[in-house]
Amino acid sequence: MYPITLGGFKAMLEINGKPMIQWVLDALSRAPSIQRVAVVGLPPITALDCEKPLIMLTDSGEMVENVRQGVVELTRGCPDTAKVLIISADLPAVTSEMIEWMVASVAESDHELYGFVIDRKVMETMDKDERRVFAHLKDAEVCLGDASCLQAAFANRTDHPLWQKLVEARRSPTRQAALLGYDVLFLLMLRQLTLKEAEASIDRRLGVNARGIPCPYPELGLDVDRPHDVEMIRDLLAERALQSERE
Repeated sequence: MYPITLGGFKAMLEINGKPMIQWVLDALSRAPSIQRVAVVGLPPITALDCEKPLIMLTDSGEMVENVRQGVVELTRGCPDTAKVLIISADLPAVTSEMIEWMVASVAESDHELYGFVIDRKVMETMDKDERRVFAHLKDAEVCLGDASCLQAAFANRTDHPLWQKLVEARRSPTRQAALLGYDVLFLLMLRQLTLKEAEASIDRRLGVNARGIPCPYPELGLDVDRPHDVEMIRDLLAERALQSERE
């Protein structure tokens, strides 16, 4: 992405007239269920607009800690906050409708960690990039969306071993594989693992009560990682704007 960002913050990349992250903030602003918003990793003086109370937090240097820090700050002094939605800043195609769907979906159960799972057939209705990586489950080929949800009480447990395990594994494929277990990876290779079995494995290996929620929105998988993605997203948002004008 350097040829486009020129070393600047990726989240501030201009997409159809405004920073990429502003598209995400606009969607959050229009979502009735969202109470507060935290942006982690940009300078506090960054000019951003949000109709919800906005907290700006500096980069800790570790993505895992950034996520945990954001959840902690959002729930500080707000004991009624049970869950926190995490959305990547490079997901400008997200809408308030999708956010409300995610909030409603995680409200259906009491898990500690939620991931939004997009079936390959759903994803390829919008993006057929052959470089996209899918997990081959027994009952589907899926990828994870670039949004997730954490139970606030779980995120505030700094002593939970998962946090340190994730930090230690961040640059080691071997350690990443060991987190899930080589038996699980073997079943994945043979396409003998279902989504429910994957959830059970995460619970068993990592001590986290996790749930994968099938997602009907391919846009939640359209993160902007390459120059090709930028053009595709610009075209998508431009088409969406034209449709809105016609209506």
